Formats: sequence, C-alpha cells, structure tokens
Amino acid sequence: MVEITSFCSQKYQANTLKQSLENYLATTINGPFTVQKVEEAAIPMTSHPFNRFSPEGAINIGTAAGKIKPTTGYAFHRIFKDSTLLADCFFNGVPPPALVHNRFFMYDSLLLKLLLQKPASAKAVLEQLFQRVPYATILRFLDEDTDLWNEAKIFLQLP
Repeated sequence: MVEITSFCSQKYQANTLKQSLENYLATTINGPFTVQKVEEAAIPMTSHPFNRFSPEGAINIGTAAGKIKPTTGYAFHRIFKDSTLLADCFFNGVPPPALVHNRFFMYDSLLLKLLLQKPASAKAVLEQLFQRVPYATILRFLDEDTDLWNEAKIFLQLP
C-alpha cells in the first residue's frame, strides 16, 4: 500500500496526484506494478472550534463535532469514544457535555500554524520528532494518551 499525503490549503488535482504516485512507484519499485485501488479524501486541517450542538439544536458527531484530529486525520477511535460518551449520556438521561478544547487542541493549532506559515520549519520539527522519540511514544501522543510529563519530554527533543 502506498499513500500520498500533502499538507496544503488547496486540494490537488487528481491527475497531479496520479502522476506523482506513478513517478514514485517507477523510481522505487524495481519491476512492474499495478494500481489495484485508488482512494481519495480531504481531511479538514483546521483549528476551528467546533460545537457540540448545531444551530438547530441537533447533536453534532464525527466531522461536524471536530472529532477528526486536524494534524493527523485520526478519526475512528476519537469518533468511537465520543459516540460511546453520547450513548451513555442518552441512556442515563444526562445531557451531553459541551466539547472541550484541551491542550491537544492547542498543540494541533500550533502545528497547523507552523505548517501554514513556516513549512520548512515544520518539516524539521517532524523529522526530529521521528528521529529522537520512540514510535510508541509518538503514537500515544498522537492518540492524545500522554500526560504533561511525557509531553514535556517529547517537546524537549524538538528544535
């Protein structure tokens, strides 16, 4: 499986991505290859503060509730946890809580700002992150399952 990921403010044209993929595969794979399936998606990379309720009073879930992690596109586990919380509230007769924008929201906002304003610096930060921090720690951090102490140790490894 090969995935092309780009951070950009405008969506790429399908033929541009196809050509990039074919060029990559032609220079990387020593021999013939066949593209079996193509998937395409655009992940909303935004630090917009989403609301639990729509203007009409409906409960927002998934993308509408901001449950796609803006810097990674992680969604399934986040949506599952939020949906479980909403179901528990419903079955217990408790109103659903408002969405909380925690420190991870702030981290995402900072990285998005860096990606937009200083892409070369963002590249250096991400390269050092993956060179200096164990992958298991990075994955826990991206899944928002770290404490402040572990986060401080991660940040100390960055330029």
